[in-house]
Amino acid sequence: MSDLPAPFVPATVDLRNFRFMPLDVLRLRDSELASITTGDQFKAAVMLWCAAWHQIPAGSVPNDERWLAQHSGAGTQWAEVRSEALRGFVQCSDGRLYHEVVCEKAMESWQYKLAQRARTQRATEARTQRNDQRNVETQRNVERNEANSQRNDQRDEKLSTTLRSPIELNGTELIGQKTYGNCAFQNCKAKGIKSRAT
Repeated sequence: MSDLPAPFVPATVDLRNFRFMPLDVLRLRDSELASITTGDQFKAAVMLWCAAWHQIPAGSVPNDERWLAQHSGAGTQWAEVRSEALRGFVQCSDGRLYHEVVCEKAMESWQYKLAQRARTQRATEARTQRNDQRNVETQRNVERNEANSQRNDQRDEKLSTTLRSPIELNGTELIGQKTYGNCAFQNCKAKGIKSRAT
């Protein structure tokens, strides 16, 4: 069994779309890294923090000397800055190097990312539900309008077959009645009848 500690963050922590890394200014200012290291060592350390921020899992770097030399910016001077550049990094059971403080900030950002993702998912589900309800109501309105249109067509058809002109209804021409304008019945050629009310 390995005596190395478990990784400081879950393997799924991915902050590659986080352009900014929180920096605890007071903590860094009062640290040994700031007070006892050279400028090159300090630069290499901070560059490795930045590299670790966008690794998966965030807060870690591979335990590979060439990779560390390149991403620290030290290049051929890596051996001279290595001890201080790796200050705070700990090798864990998965073989990677984890920086405790960077991992702490990574977990805070990861929790924020998960919370934001959950809020977005809830908002999307609510919007989808509203759209579905709106679509159902729209479909009901369409069906209701179609039913009303069908009923109107049936009523119009029924009226057109039952309504006749006064001549057709009586079976004879109306004699001795005063005419008044044209008959209101469709296709009726007879003159309208002046009723007593008029």
